Amino acid sequence: MISFVSLFFVLLGFATSNIAQTLPLSNNFVDQEKIKNFEDHLLLASSAKAENILELEKLNIIEAKSAYDRLSFEEKEQALEFPFLETWVIDQLIKLQGINGVNVSFVYSIPPEKQVMEKSVWEKLMKTKKVNAVLDGRQVSVNELKAYSPKDFASFELVQTKKGGLFRQAAYDFNLTTNEKYDKDFKLTSKELNTIIAEYANGEEIIVPFFMIERTFISDLGGKLAPNYPVNYLGIILEEIINKDFDGLIEKSQRLDNAPGIWIYITNVNGDHQKLFVKYQ
Repeated sequence: MISFVSLFFVLLGFATSNIAQTLPLSNNFVDQEKIKNFEDHLLLASSAKAENILELEKLNIIEAKSAYDRLSFEEKEQALEFPFLETWVIDQLIKLQGINGVNVSFVYSIPPEKQVMEKSVWEKLMKTKKVNAVLDGRQVSVNELKAYSPKDFASFELVQTKKGGLFRQAAYDFNLTTNEKYDKDFKLTSKELNTIIAEYANGEEIIVPFFMIERTFISDLGGKLAPNYPVNYLGIILEEIINKDFDGLIEKSQRLDNAPGIWIYITNVNGDHQKLFVKYQ
């Protein structure tokens, strides 16, 4: 069963969606049929718990690897993210799948659910003079918004900044996102690997917030931000799940240097949780 901590990541950005969303339009460098063929192999490993979860035990690694190897770099960028099929880490993935007593799940991001604006709200705002409107990140006037209708927006946020009274009108901040902007920003969100969860038979658990890895930076001596994660992080993740050495993880997290590392969350048999930045040479 997925724990409370696991559920936090499963529900991160949760909305009804399918992890294999509509693909971008074809171009000269991308074969959509090859991408679909690869994703079909992955989707056979979908979990009954939620549609944005793949289960390692259900995955036919050899067939998925064969389809993955036929993808170009550009096609891999557009396909469902699953880098553990790369040649230098595939043996560890196969080894992990063969271990009894551990269930490994790959949780994918889900874009926010589109909102529906009531027609009455829209009409009221169009008649309000004091509206600070932002459309797709750009300041616009109410007159410019009159070219749109409520169905043109995927999301909106309305905040009253000043209350109305007998001799004054209420003022509002109105932030809107069009369907076009939403589709552009979130088209590939559902293909991004968010979290890896390893659940052991004795109740212990390892969670790797995968989405944080390439966002982990540190300031160098010149004050600039530099990546602070190990180059071979894919292999490290699988090895840590295979070894399940909590004492070793804690020890490596207590290093005082600026060695690169990975965030790993652990839960022991007593249900105690620890968030560790585990450092590697």
